[in-house]
Amino acid sequence: MNITFDLTSDLLMNITLIIATIILPITIYKKNSLFFFIVLTYLKLFYIFQIRSSLLSFAFVTGFVFYSMNGNEFNQFLRSKGISLKFVMLSISTTLIPILIFLFNLKPNSALGRVLIWEVSITELLLPNWFSGVGFGSYSWMYNRAQSVYFQSGNGSYFEGVLAGNVEHAHNEYLQFAIELGLPLFLLCLASLVWLFWDFRKFTIPFKERLETLPTAQKWRELVLLGAKSSVVAIATSSLFTFPLHYWQVLVWFVFMMLIIGLLQGKFLLLHKAMQWVWNQFSAASPWVNYGWRTSLVAILFFAFYPTVNYGYEQYKLHQDWNNLKRVVAMRGAPQLIPVFEQLTPQLAHRGEFWFNYAAAYFQQNDYVSALPLLEKSAENYSNPNLYLSLAKAYRETGQLDKAEETYFFSHHMIPHRFYPLHEWAYTKLANGDTLGAVALANKALLMPEKVPSRATKEIKENMQKLFDTYHNSESPLPTDPTFTKTVPES
Repeated sequence: MNITFDLTSDLLMNITLIIATIILPITIYKKNSLFFFIVLTYLKLFYIFQIRSSLLSFAFVTGFVFYSMNGNEFNQFLRSKGISLKFVMLSISTTLIPILIFLFNLKPNSALGRVLIWEVSITELLLPNWFSGVGFGSYSWMYNRAQSVYFQSGNGSYFEGVLAGNVEHAHNEYLQFAIELGLPLFLLCLASLVWLFWDFRKFTIPFKERLETLPTAQKWRELVLLGAKSSVVAIATSSLFTFPLHYWQVLVWFVFMMLIIGLLQGKFLLLHKAMQWVWNQFSAASPWVNYGWRTSLVAILFFAFYPTVNYGYEQYKLHQDWNNLKRVVAMRGAPQLIPVFEQLTPQLAHRGEFWFNYAAAYFQQNDYVSALPLLEKSAENYSNPNLYLSLAKAYRETGQLDKAEETYFFSHHMIPHRFYPLHEWAYTKLANGDTLGAVALANKALLMPEKVPSRATKEIKENMQKLFDTYHNSESPLPTDPTFTKTVPES
């Protein structure tokens, strides 16, 4: 599972969870004017950060808390006025339409980029693997490959090629977990969470009136339960458009809140009784087991706890060392760290990104022969576009020009609107004796609009112009585009 840290998204998500868990239930219950200050402050934060999923989470949480506390009174008011609940829901849905249009127009390319991610994820990953899934944690390295296949098939439009990028998350937790686990297991897990969340207790007395009749401890228990549920609603709403469960602190918070919900609603009491029944069956069949199931369970947990904590600590230290190596690689100081990479290989051999970083140590000293097997190992479960560019260059520098062309072809289709893969592919075709193919790629690069004008793309276009002018015969027709991708606007 690829855990992410992003300061801006982290900050607003943490604020949303604090408001949902603590502040909203109390302010709405007490009818405190602080509620309006919170709303205005949150709108100000949204104006600064413009994170749309957090705003939707805040809106849904506010509605959830308000209806949880005032649902009975609200329904009675509707009945007294002869208004149906369906009409109210339809009115709210109609009101949401202009709000959603506003949020879409706030960042249209970002919204359409998510649509592309969902389309590729469903057609290339979910549908072919709907039963068994692709494996937990595998989405982050399988998506870019799927995106390359999508554009190779000719399905992608020019604008989709512009929107395409290096993707590690589906921007929809439900879709990503369905792809990784398979639909049957995903639906089972989702049903278990819904069962844990849902309150099967039936109350005829309105929430606020019921709280007034409860002892203080019981009153706070109900408010804590409502706060835990509202934070889960915030995470569940945000999960429709982004990836909150891939932030480590949100994931820990979600698990903790679900445990509180299950505990306060007595769900774990049922599990406790089920475990006790199973243990009694074992005790009846094997008298030597019957030393008290609680004592035995505590002993099992104790012996399991220390290795688990120790393993977690070792993994933390290992990834700290790895992150330090990444920083040195970024500063082009990797060659001196080859012995350190060798020491970490047994523990990190399953991580494709590690092999990519390891290969960079040889790449930076132009030792492509040593780098090549490491890059091939990395490509087994890592799909960063830069990996395939490095792999293609290693093939080219070791004389495997056909493999280099195949890899540049695959890399180009991952993000069709990047200029650098076309540039390198054109010169590889030239070295491989395919002058017409090199001219076709140079012409394609010259016709491509720049997504973000930069000095690098300017230099690439200048090189492509020189190649085109040198090898193209003006009396001959332009050769066929070898990429099959629509990276030039349709006329």
